[in-house]
Amino acid sequence: MYGHILVVEDDVNIARMIQTTLEIGGYTSEICVDGEAAVRRILIGGLDLVLLDVMLPKLDGFAVIERIGDAQMPVIFLTAMDDVSNKVRGLRLGAEDYIVKPFEAMELLVRIEVALRRTKRDVSQVLSFGDITVDVGRHQASLNGIPVQLTPKEFELLVFFIRNIDIALTRDRLLSVVWGYEFSGGTRTVDTHIQQLRKKLNLHDSLATISRLGYRLESVSEKDTQGGAQNTQCNAQNSAHGDTQDTHGSAHGDTQDAQGSAQNTQGNAQDTQGSTQGNSQNNSQDNEAQKFVPDGDQKIS
Repeated sequence: MYGHILVVEDDVNIARMIQTTLEIGGYTSEICVDGEAAVRRILIGGLDLVLLDVMLPKLDGFAVIERIGDAQMPVIFLTAMDDVSNKVRGLRLGAEDYIVKPFEAMELLVRIEVALRRTKRDVSQVLSFGDITVDVGRHQASLNGIPVQLTPKEFELLVFFIRNIDIALTRDRLLSVVWGYEFSGGTRTVDTHIQQLRKKLNLHDSLATISRLGYRLESVSEKDTQGGAQNTQCNAQNSAHGDTQDTHGSAHGDTQDAQGSAQNTQGNAQDTQGSTQGNSQNNSQDNEAQKFVPDGDQKIS
């Protein structure tokens, strides 16, 4: 069983140790170091499980799990707070398990496996858009079956766009969802990442810019419809042009046929006239001959 796991831990060294353990178990992972960032990341989706510390900056682990209640995300608490009251509170808030630090790596992997099996999570979570396939669980993207290397932010942007197809998304919203409101880089960084997505995934036509607002990932069917309409228009123009040429050619041929017929008629008239004149002359000559040729009974004196 594999999946993509979010590690929410403010101690970076501990977070990296947990990541190493997850890698051994065949899981992919990413890290958030404070509660607010964890809430934003969880709401984006594409996670199979969350390993959540209790003592966190900005929002503690209990507040985080309350904020994501509608996300139906399996959560395992990892904390040094081992008193029973905290365990009970965490489990009542909806956590799948509660592990007290320190813990063995194998214990963590087994508890993750049990939690995923109990919640029956579909760890594949494959999204698609045209020729693009995104395996959210494995944090992988491909174009026409060929893997494409994306940065973490580019990947999060792509997933967010695919889950919001044909919806206009402002730069501020993209910035708050993917980078967080505390990010001080400004909306220009959104534009830079959009340019990279277009270049890497051939989204120049589909990932449209909305003037003075933001961006919209337009559905493939809409693009196909526009292309079909353009092809239909071109075909209609070609057909009309061809019909015009055919009509012109037919009229020209008919005119030539009519001229030829008139010439034939004129020739026939001349032949008739000549035949008539010839017959008249022959008849006149015959009549004259009859005057001088005697019949058989007449005697010559």
